[in-house]
This record gives sequence, structure tokens and C-alpha cells, in this order.
Amino acid sequence: MNHHSLSDFRVEHQAALDESFAQVLAVLRGEGMITLERMMQDGTKVKAAASPASFHREGTLRQHLEEARERVRQMGDPQQDQAEQSARQRKAQERAAQEKLQRLEQSLEELQKVRAEAEATDPAKRRASETEPEARKMKQPGEGGFAPSYNVQLMTDAAQDIIVGVQLVQAHNDQGQLEAGVEDVQRQTGVVPPQAVVDEGYVSRATVLEMDKRGVDLMGGGSLEESKYAARSQQNWQKRGVSAEFYPPQFVYDAARDLYVCPVGQELPHGSVKEDRAGVRRHRYQAAPSPCRACPHQAQCCPVKPGQRVKGRMIVRTENVPVVAAYVEKMKTPEAQTIYRERKRVAEFPNLCLKEKFGLRRFRVRGLVKATCEALWACLTYNIQQWVRLRWRPNLAAAMAT
Repeated sequence: MNHHSLSDFRVEHQAALDESFAQVLAVLRGEGMITLERMMQDGTKVKAAASPASFHREGTLRQHLEEARERVRQMGDPQQDQAEQSARQRKAQERAAQEKLQRLEQSLEELQKVRAEAEATDPAKRRASETEPEARKMKQPGEGGFAPSYNVQLMTDAAQDIIVGVQLVQAHNDQGQLEAGVEDVQRQTGVVPPQAVVDEGYVSRATVLEMDKRGVDLMGGGSLEESKYAARSQQNWQKRGVSAEFYPPQFVYDAARDLYVCPVGQELPHGSVKEDRAGVRRHRYQAAPSPCRACPHQAQCCPVKPGQRVKGRMIVRTENVPVVAAYVEKMKTPEAQTIYRERKRVAEFPNLCLKEKFGLRRFRVRGLVKATCEALWACLTYNIQQWVRLRWRPNLAAAMAT
């Protein structure tokens, strides 16, 4: 028994560890500690084992890859003088060189994924780690700054704060993670939770539609009534030369006739409807070209470049589809807000416990698979401690008293 045996055992039995996690959940459910009536999900960033200095751009990675290949070729050269090295030393060096070569090749593959991510639009972010290719640089909450990390998603049953699912992802935020969380809970327990409670980082119109499709009652923060593109839209109007008194908010909507009226009285009738974004309908209203051409305010309302013809001012009105609109109204009710206020106490407690009590602020192993095993060990331990604290100790004390 040595540290290699312990380290290998910790990361080489993910299937058995996952099965043990599921079996403990089954026992806890049998004792009534898990109801699966309400699931709460929250994510936290845990630092990876990789150093920030291990992140490089493509040019540096390719240079290091060629150096690693040359090193492997030299080790395979029988002309190399290895008389002073034992066979064990040579094998260890060959193995280390091969592993470094594999990591560098994987780093270049991961770099292509980084480029495809929305956060990688900035060329400075197009880097990958040569020691832990699957790690991503993520903003650290509280302490600030960026560090190689994984996004740990914990799904918690609201009855007794038991973790019913755990996933490690490379995403920098929580958008789109609720769907995977519900699937993981179903895989572990065989049950789709009837209700899911998350913060605003998870909520989008696409998520609302997906949860409705799965029959999950979604409770989430934020507001889907406010447009994320309002500031950008105003910048576009300014760039086009439209005066502030002719911005879209200055146009009056006549719901009875389903048309807009411009600040000088010109009507913009309804034209068409588009559903090119999930959960949103975009209604297009446009004035006739001739009145706009004759309007004395044409240059301030719908300016055009020299040589172009005025087509008539257009306004776009967006509205939520019925499923999203119903969700927005639901979240305004006192009942929904009461449930949502419980989220922080339930969902964030396991994350805090794993970091403060178990010291899971940085993984001790490298790679997504191995880090997932380490997270599973921590979550399994947490659940067993909750079991002991909430059920086993009170039962033992009652038995001793009688």
C-alpha cells in the first residue's frame, strides 16, 4: 500500500462509485429523507489542479508538441547513451514523455472547442492548458480574478438537503445546465423531479420551454420581460442617426387596432410575425413609404444613405409565447416567491459545506473524469454525514434512552 495505490483507487472506479452514490440515495429515499418533490440546483467554480501558467496559445502549444515528439524519438533511439540509467528509470522517463505528448495533443483538440465557445470571441482567451487540457479559465466568485477551474453542478433535494446529482462541466456559466441536471437526477433515482428551483443564471426562454415539455414546474429568478438587447438597440439607433424623439419607445401602440402611431401621427400597420428566437414572437410594423418620404421629420426618424430610397419607418414588438408568458405571471405570485426564497438556504448549503468543511476548493487530480470522481467522493461523504446527523444519531439516542 502506498500513495500510488490510494490515488489510483480514488479515480479508477467511477462506475462503482457512481453505483454506490445511487445506492445511498435509494436507502435515504427509503427512510423518507428524499422526496424528489422539489429539486434545487446550484453551480460553483472549483479550481483545477493545473497552473494558470500552463495555458498557452496555439503557436506555443504546437512548438511544445514538436519538442515533446523529438524527446520521444530520442528516447527510442538505441544510440542514446543510457548506460548510467536503470531500466526502471528509462521506463519512467519514457512513460512521462509519452504522457506529455498525449496531453499536448489533447490540448490542441481542446483549443478548437475553446474557439467555438461564445466566451472565446476575444483572441486573448483562446488558450488551453498543456498539463490539464480539459480545464477552463473561469472567474472565481468572492476572491475575484480568473483561474483554471471546473463548474461543479449540484442538484439538491429540498426535503433534507441531500445531494441527488452531481456533474462537472466546462461551461463558464449556468446557462443550459438545468436540463442536464434534471437528466442526471432521473438517471440516479429513476424519477423526474416535479419541480425545479434555480437562480436567474439558469433561466432563459429556451429553458422555460424545455422544462414545460418535460413536465417540470420551473421556479427561477430574474425577469424575462426586460429585453437584454435594449441598450444595444439604442446604440444601433444612434449609429443610424435617429433622433431620440423618434426612438421606438416614443411610438404609441394601439392594441385595439394592432398598430403603432409615430410621434407625428403616421400609422404603422402590422406586417408579419417571426419566431426566430426560442420563446419569443417578433411582430413587424411598418409605415407606407410615401408618407415617410413626404414627412418633414424623415431625416430624424428614418434617415438613409445618399442614393437610397426611404422604405418607411419600421417598429418591431416582441412578446413572450404563451408558455413563457404564463411562467412570468406565475413568478409574480407570492406562492412562487416564497418557494424561490428557500433556494438560497437549500441549494447553496451543500456547495458551502463541500468547500468549507471538506476543503474542496481545488481538485487534487487532473482531468474531467478524475475530478468528477473526486467530486463524487465528496458528495457521497456529505450525504452519509447528513444521514448520520439527521437520522442515525437521533435514532441511536432514542434507543439508548429506552
